[in-house]
Amino acid sequence: MRAAAYNFKCRSDTIEPDYLQSGQLANLRKLSLSYNKFIGVIPTSLDQLMILKSLYFSSNYFAGAILSSLEQLVNLNYLDLSNNHFDGFTPQIL
Repeated sequence: MRAAAYNFKCRSDTIEPDYLQSGQLANLRKLSLSYNKFIGVIPTSLDQLMILKSLYFSSNYFAGAILSSLEQLVNLNYLDLSNNHFDGFTPQIL
C-alpha cells in the first residue's frame, strides 16, 4: 500500500467535518492544512484519522482550545499548530 499524503488548499474559510468523516481519508498518514486562512476551531472529526503520522495546521486563524481528542491519534509523530490563535487548555500530549 502506498503511503497517503494530502496537501489541502481550500477556497472556503472552514473545514467541513463531513469531509473528514467520509472515510475517504481513512488511510491518510500526512495532512497539511497550513496557509489556508482557516478560521474557527479544529474539527473534532480529526480523531477519525487514526493512522495519521504528521499534521500541519500552521499559519491559519484557528482559535479556541486545542482539542484533547488529538491525544487519540497515537501514531502522530509531528504536529505543527504554530501561528494560530489558540487559547485555553492544552492537552497533555503537547
